[in-house]
Amino acid sequence: MKAGFDKAVEHLSGYNPREITEHSQPGVPPLVTFLELVNVGDLIQQMIDVFYEQELVAAKLTDPRDFLNPAAKEKKRFEQMLDERVAAGLNMGIDVIHPRPTNLTLCVY
Repeated sequence: MKAGFDKAVEHLSGYNPREITEHSQPGVPPLVTFLELVNVGDLIQQMIDVFYEQELVAAKLTDPRDFLNPAAKEKKRFEQMLDERVAAGLNMGIDVIHPRPTNLTLCVY
């Protein structure tokens, strides 16, 4: 997951809307791909959460209130990593989109 998000952020950072001459696709393609990756990451996080609740907590193999439990720690670590990568990508996406309305405004006049 981490490598995929890092590559997506790298693609976003290299995107320059001024270099694109043909606008056959609506939106910013690297940003659309990043948002699809966010959806996949969210789905995986939900699957991990369901597994944790149904297989570990329900079977009383782990206590969800025990913050020192290795399973709970890894679950939190994954969630934190996902949150950090999504935040970095959204920040980069804002940086990529920001100059675009200025270009559109200049083209209208």
